[in-house]
Order: sequence, then structure tokens, then C-alpha cells
Amino acid sequence: MLTVVAINYVNPGKREEFIAMAKSLVDETRKEEGNISYCLCDYDKSAGTLAIVECWRDEAALKNHVGSAHFTSVIPKLQELCAREGEVKVMEVLY
Repeated sequence: MLTVVAINYVNPGKREEFIAMAKSLVDETRKEEGNISYCLCDYDKSAGTLAIVECWRDEAALKNHVGSAHFTSVIPKLQELCAREGEVKVMEVLY
């Protein structure tokens, strides 16, 4: 199983727009084969930082997600709302 944490540094004043746009990504991703969980979280509310925390059955499921239509259409729009490039960490669950 893989866990992914994608940290997004949202521009001031763009938080609600980011959340609204991310909701469609979350809803569609939760329907994907191999998705275990997919959540939008407050990472640091005072800094406007949001994180997408996701769990995948395996690398193939994650790879399919990254190539999906909803991912490739929404992620660039979310990035436009950010002050700087985000960080993505992919971790293998050991226990």
C-alpha cells in the first residue's frame, strides 16, 4: 500500500476557490479502482496550506490515477491558485 501527501501552498484569498475545485477531484478519485482513501486536509490553516492525503492499493493504481482525466484537468488549475510549487511525498506503508 502507498500513502501520498501532496502539500499545496495556496495564495491568500484563493483558499475557498481551491477547496471548491478540489472537491470534484476528491469525489472522482474516491471512485477509482485501487483507491483506499483520498482526503483534502488543513495542513497549516494560518499559512493557507492545504494537503491532499491519499492511500492506494499499489503503484499501478496510483499511476492510473495520475493519468486520469479528472487529475490531469484539475491539478494544473489548482496549481495556478498556489503561491509556489507544492511538495509531493510518496511513502510505502510498512505496517
